[in-house]
Parts: sequence; C-alpha cells; structure tokens
Amino acid sequence: MGCAVGADPGVDAVGAELALTGGDGSALSAAVDTTAVAVSAASIASGELVRAGGRGHHEPVTDLFEVAGGHWRGPCSLIYPGHPESVLDFEMEREVFPTEEPGRYTWRIIYRSDTFEQVRDYVMIEVDPARGYYVLDEDNGILIDHFLYPSGVLMSEFEVLGKRLTTREAFHGRRLHLEFVTTSMEPLTRSDLGDGFIIDSYPFFANQACDLERVPSLPTP
Repeated sequence: MGCAVGADPGVDAVGAELALTGGDGSALSAAVDTTAVAVSAASIASGELVRAGGRGHHEPVTDLFEVAGGHWRGPCSLIYPGHPESVLDFEMEREVFPTEEPGRYTWRIIYRSDTFEQVRDYVMIEVDPARGYYVLDEDNGILIDHFLYPSGVLMSEFEVLGKRLTTREAFHGRRLHLEFVTTSMEPLTRSDLGDGFIIDSYPFFANQACDLERVPSLPTP
C-alpha cells in the first residue's frame, strides 16, 4: 500500500514500523497561530495554494507527469526517532511511463537490498490535473488520493491498521526527495484549553527518506 517499504504487500503503508511494540492566553494564541497557517484540503483541491516550498521563483508545476516521468533510482533509509543510525538501508527505483490509456501512467516501484526485492506495479491516474488531483491505483482495490502543489511537491495521507502515513515527494529537476512518515492515530499529548478547545499531539514512529535521481540511460519500456 502506498509507497513505504514493507515485507507484506497487504500492509505496505505501515512498512517495517509495524515491528515496533512500541490553558492560558499564550497557549491559546499559539493554537490560533497554528490553525491560521494550516492549509485545508479544500484549499489544495481548489488550487488556492500558491506555494509549498522547494521551487522558489520557478514556473508553477501543473503537470505531474512532466516532472515525474522517467526512470528514477537512489538510496533510502528507514529511521526511527531517537536512533542515531538508520535501521534499514535499501535502494528504490520508480518507473513512470504513459500507458496505452490516456491519463494513466505506470508508477512501478522496486525496493531492493542484499536480502530482499519488492516490486509493486501501481498506476497513477489523472483525475483533475487543474486541481492537482491524482489517484494511485495499487491494482488490489486500494486507491490513494494524491495532490500536486504548484511548487512540484506531491502529497498524500491515509490511514491503515491504526497508523497514519503521510507522504511528501519534492521534485527538483532531475532529483526527487521522498519522505514517508508514519504516525499514530492515538494522541500522545492532549491540551485542553477549555470551552471545547482541545489540541492533540501525535507521536512519530518512523520516517522512510529517499533521494532519487532520474536515470536517462535506462531504456524506456
């Protein structure tokens, strides 16, 4: 599911993380400030967001496949909070090419290390490019909504087995930085400011970070 590495295709979104067993006026002001800078899903869908970091003064990205197309390859690490080193290092490849059906592109993902190889033949579908809206079809009944920011950042978020997975993919020309962050659905800390104003803070479990580069020498299917 999604893009995170995992041993079981049925719970890919959680990935290796599943192995873990693991007021006053100023506070109200901070909470309001936090709310003010948040971007709602409606704003993303309507195309109101004009920047998401990463591209500066460059022209806004309006076509996902223009920036994502091709064959990508690079290293990944699975990181847990508080661990000075990654708990798993591996390679990721992604192949994005048009299919015979308009508006559908291969989104093939390969995870590879000395001890395992996982291949996932997904398809990314244009739903409403003008709104930056795409859907990843995992070909197993699972559909994951994705939204493209004008800065060239592709985002998704979904829940599975009591965990939330947020993905962020930042395209920078021939380079692509991906992060797949896993958090709990249960809050770690709750701040009750009264009058129904409650702020929940959630723990982070794992971060899969990858740095890919487009590889022009590899043949197109």
